[in-house]
Amino acid sequence: MEIGETAEETASREICEETGLSVCGLRLFQVYSGVKTPSVAENGDQYYPVTIAYEAGSIEGEWHIDKTESERFEFRTQKDLPNFILKNQKRILDDYFARQNHE
Repeated sequence: MEIGETAEETASREICEETGLSVCGLRLFQVYSGVKTPSVAENGDQYYPVTIAYEAGSIEGEWHIDKTESERFEFRTQKDLPNFILKNQKRILDDYFARQNHE
């Protein structure tokens, strides 16, 4: 997060920098924090990340990947998710799909 940026501005900027895509109409989905989100750093330090998840109203632009940031990105359906997903990320996806399946 840059000085003076809102969380939404940070999310939009990071998505654009890492994928070349612009997201419009961001809506707060959920904030994940506290004892339900423990993590361990590579050096063994334990910490509790704060993750702010958004839904995008639309996605525009030409896709490109910044190889210094990520190896790849993929759009997937609920039935096509990979077997290994980090626990905290899986929780976000489970919550998102649960809400989508009830709407």
